[in-house]
This record gives sequence, structure tokens and C-alpha cells, in this order.
Amino acid sequence: MKTRNGFVSNSSSSSFIIALKVDREIICPHCHRRDTNFFDRVARGSGYCGDDTKLDARGIDEVIRKLTEWTTHNAEEVEVVKKKIEKYASEGYEIGWISISYHDEDLNNEWESLKSSKKVIIIQDRS
Repeated sequence: MKTRNGFVSNSSSSSFIIALKVDREIICPHCHRRDTNFFDRVARGSGYCGDDTKLDARGIDEVIRKLTEWTTHNAEEVEVVKKKIEKYASEGYEIGWISISYHDEDLNNEWESLKSSKKVIIIQDRS
């Protein structure tokens, strides 16, 4: 099973099952608020990219249910992905299935930043 880190050049979006490291304790020292979660921003989409940017599933149960229903892989490959999902969830990562439009510049920039900072792990590329 292949894991890709980037976007497909001939597609309007890319889809990933990811594990996101969320630190809910970090509060801005100036305004005293917590940053919104990346999944929340994906769920809101960009507004101009249509349905290409979306949160397909959030949380371990919803992601596994969707993976089981919509998969094109055999049962062994699905089990490998499920085990990865369960492993990262047990380590405190939030699990989600996202699609990000190639044209959604703001979310693409944030996506690259999350990958660079090692706050996101791509469990499976679904593109």
C-alpha cells in the first residue's frame, strides 16, 4: 500500500486519512484563545472550491466505518489501516479523513506547515 505526501497534479483535490497531533493546552498569551482545529477549518472549506475541500469523516469510529464501507482495498489492507488508526488514536492523535482542493491555497499552506512540523501523520493517501 502506497503512502503519498503531496497532491496529484491532474486532480482537483487530494484525500487523506490522517492523524493530527492536537495540543489543546496551548493558549495565545495575547488574546487568550486556542487556535481552531485544522479539521474544523477543513470542514468549513474555502467557500470558492465547491465540494473539493471537505471533512469526509472525523473520529476513529467514523473513519473506520467509512473506510470499511468505501474501500477499494482487500480485507488485509483495510486491517493494516485500521491498526494504524487505532495506534495513533491511542497515542492521543485525532483521526480524520480529509479532502483538500488543490486550489485552496490557505489550507494547502497550513497542510504543508503541519507536515513540516510533524503534527500530522498521513495514515493513508485516498486520492
